[in-house]
Amino acid sequence: MPKAAVLPESDEPKGIPSGVVPETAVLRERPETDERPRVVYRPSGDSHLLVEYGPLVLDLELRFRVHALWEWLGAQRIAGVVDLTPGIRSLQVHYDPGTLPLSRLLAILERAEGELPPPTELSVTTRTVRLPLSFDDPATRLAIERYMHGVRRDAPWTPSNLEFIRRINGLESIEDVRRIVFEASYLVLGLGDVYLGAPVATPLDPRHRLVTTKYNPARTWTPENAVGIGGAYLCIYG
Repeated sequence: MPKAAVLPESDEPKGIPSGVVPETAVLRERPETDERPRVVYRPSGDSHLLVEYGPLVLDLELRFRVHALWEWLGAQRIAGVVDLTPGIRSLQVHYDPGTLPLSRLLAILERAEGELPPPTELSVTTRTVRLPLSFDDPATRLAIERYMHGVRRDAPWTPSNLEFIRRINGLESIEDVRRIVFEASYLVLGLGDVYLGAPVATPLDPRHRLVTTKYNPARTWTPENAVGIGGAYLCIYG
């Protein structure tokens, strides 16, 4: 059985002693270059580290960069890495500080940046799933009605979510909303949006990215298998 890799002690950077709580939310930062995006390393509790790429924008290249780092770390089989959780532009690393000190983990992550391939050389295995959708169905209308009666009657997305989407996206008609939703091809960027296992997806073509707000306050009931849009992301409530 293959053994987990251990970084030599001599490769550990100085200045972040194990067990010391950092005084800043940014442990380390690598500036953007022509070959790679900006990288920020943030503490995320006692045993987690958050790696963030680039600016706070929806950029599919950043998601591929996260995927490349996720694959690289998995292939290294590093002792002390407990779990890896990829996001849209970030990767959360769950580690055991007793086995893998923070300073050593940061050194490994910085080494990874020098070994990750550029986006033009990345490829991922995908499959196409066709999702049948009903539009403005009774279950969705019931969810809106329950929200108006029990949570917030004067919310701008009531009494019609579709009219709200049309209005804030500057479209001529609700039929335009329907056309854009059904013409789009969505890329699932990860699982775990809203709850465990729920896909978070966004249209590949930016012209198909309808933008909405999330319910505030939140809904108390959502029909099973409903499809919702929050921000520019689509989620399926299984």
